Amino acid sequence: MPNYDSGNPINQQPIEKRPNARPFNSPTPPDNPHSPTAEGISHQDVQSEVKDIEDRVKRAERWMIGLTGGIAFFALCAVIVGILQWSAMNGQLKEMQGGSRDTHTLAQAADIQAKKMTDVSAAADKIRQAAENMVTQDQRIADNAEKSLNASNAQSKRALDESIAASQRALDASILTSQLDERPWVVISSFRLSQEPELNKGVTATIGVINTGKTPAIDVIPLTAMSSWPPEPPAQDFPKPSGPTNRGVLPPASPAAVGNFNITPDPPLVLDTEAELSAYNNGPNNLYIQGKFWYTDIFHRQHWTTFCIFHPHGRPLESFNYCVVGNDVDRPEQGGKAN
Repeated sequence: MPNYDSGNPINQQPIEKRPNARPFNSPTPPDNPHSPTAEGISHQDVQSEVKDIEDRVKRAERWMIGLTGGIAFFALCAVIVGILQWSAMNGQLKEMQGGSRDTHTLAQAADIQAKKMTDVSAAADKIRQAAENMVTQDQRIADNAEKSLNASNAQSKRALDESIAASQRALDASILTSQLDERPWVVISSFRLSQEPELNKGVTATIGVINTGKTPAIDVIPLTAMSSWPPEPPAQDFPKPSGPTNRGVLPPASPAAVGNFNITPDPPLVLDTEAELSAYNNGPNNLYIQGKFWYTDIFHRQHWTTFCIFHPHGRPLESFNYCVVGNDVDRPEQGGKAN
C-alpha cells in the first residue's frame, strides 16, 4: 500500500473477526490442487477481505489526515493567539515603560511641586506672621484709640453732665424764683376776743388771715391753741393732722376770717381758779394764741405759717401783739417742704 505521509508511520490495525466471516484457507500446495469451483470461491473471499482491509486502512488514513489537519489548525491558532498575546503584551510593556517614564516625570514634577509648595508654605507662614503682627499692632492702635475715645467721651460726658447740671440748676432756680414770685403767702391779718375772761367761762377768738401772694392757697389746714402765760409761752409743736379735716381755699389778696373755715381755738380757754383770773387781770399773765397753717400752692408745693399773738388785759378785744418767737413761714431754701 502506498504511504501518503512519509513523516507518519502507518500503524498496523488488527483484523477484526466478524461473526459471519468464513475461515480463510491458505492455498493448497501445487501437489494438492483444489477443484476449479473451490478455487474460484476462495479467491473471491480473499479479494473481499483485502478490499475490506484496504477500506479500513483508508478510513484510518483519512482519520489520521483529519486529526493531523486539526492538530495543525489548532497549532496555527495557538501560534496566532501567541502572536496576538505577544503583540498585546509588547504593547502593554511599551505602555508600562511609557507609564514608568511618565510616572518618573510625574514624580519629578511632584518633587518640584513639593519644593515649590514648601517655598509657598514658608512664604505663607511669613505672610501669616506678618498678618498676626499687623493684627497685634492694629489691636494696640484700636485699644489706644478706644482708650482715647473713652477718655474723650468721659471728659465730654463730665463736661456735658456739668453743663446739664448747671442748666438744670439754673432752670430749677428760675422755676423756683418764678414759683416763689407766684406762690401764696398766708399770714395773720386780724384778731378779736369773744370777751374778757371770767371765772369758769370759756373764751374764744376770731383770727383773720390773708393771702398776700399771687396765686390761691389750696388745702388750708389751721391748728390753734389758747393759753394764759407770764410773760410768754414756750414754742408749741403742732403736728400736721393725718386724718380727715376741714380744708379751705384762700384766694390771693383776699382777707378772711378763720371762722369762715369753721375754726376756733379748741378747746376754749377757761380760767377756773381765782389765782389764774387774778394773774390775768392784775398781771403778769397775757392771753396767748398760738397756731399753724398748712397749705399747698398751684405748683403742688407745700407751705406752712406759724404764728404767736397775745392780748393784754384791758386792751380792746381786737388789739393784739406778736410774740417774740413763734412767728415764721417756710423759706425758699427749705424747698417749700411742709414741716
